[in-house]
Amino acid sequence: MIRVMIVDDNAMTREGIKAFLSSYPDINVVAEAQDGSDAIEIFPKVLPDVVLMDLIMPKVDGIKATNSIMEKWPQARIIALTSSTDNKLIEKSIKAGAMSCLIKNGNGEKIIETIKKTIPGK
Repeated sequence: MIRVMIVDDNAMTREGIKAFLSSYPDINVVAEAQDGSDAIEIFPKVLPDVVLMDLIMPKVDGIKATNSIMEKWPQARIIALTSSTDNKLIEKSIKAGAMSCLIKNGNGEKIIETIKKTIPGK
């Protein structure tokens, strides 16, 4: 079972991703956060296998949250999610520690594929 945390400031987006992931029996959404500060607070309580992290959020954005989580828990596996095609933003997310970056309007199966590649052996 792959344990996933979804971080996105848009509740509808979180619910949509959660509903999509719930159709896969080997994936379990264990937590949700509405911004980066919540993600930093929730992460150690649930220690998910993978974090799906929105990059553009109020308060603490996904890049700062990724950086903070990776500093404290370097074993964390974070996949950045964004609606932006700004290469600099994507590069910043990878530098902060994200393993990969997916565009939100892409194919849902790509999210599943990326999650499974991020967790070898699961």
